[in-house]
Amino acid sequence: MGISDTPRGMERSSTDLEATPVKGIMRTPPTALLRRLRRILSLDDFEVAARRHLPRPIFGYVSGAAETNASLRDNRSAFEEFGFVPRVLIDVSRRAQKVELLGRTYPAPFGIAPMGISALSAYRGDLVLAQAAGQANIPMVMSGSSLIRLEEVVKANPAAWL
Repeated sequence: MGISDTPRGMERSSTDLEATPVKGIMRTPPTALLRRLRRILSLDDFEVAARRHLPRPIFGYVSGAAETNASLRDNRSAFEEFGFVPRVLIDVSRRAQKVELLGRTYPAPFGIAPMGISALSAYRGDLVLAQAAGQANIPMVMSGSSLIRLEEVVKANPAAWL
């Protein structure tokens, strides 16, 4: 199978790769997606779903960390030291998570980090990530080991970084 071939079960229409204008960073998901996300109650649930969906070597590549996983364990440990205190009936309508980065304002303080050969985990994965980042107006960094030409990614999202 060549790079541009569609993997079995991952057929896409041309409209799947077209940017859809959205307001803010949220849009109403299609009913089929809502049905698939019904059992996702936490970030860890995505890993369980991905393990069932992806071929084993691709799941291992996506879910794994570098070398001995030491930085992954350290990061998880550091984040486990923090907790959220729910505050109900507090007006948050004027709060914003905006952040300015390199002269551009983004609505959220995060983006999409580079992931090598993301086309293995989703059909033309770098384009999907670039378009999603563009629609959400968040930074996206393309990996140097992308299987998609840089020119195609820039066409999908001119603000994407390499």
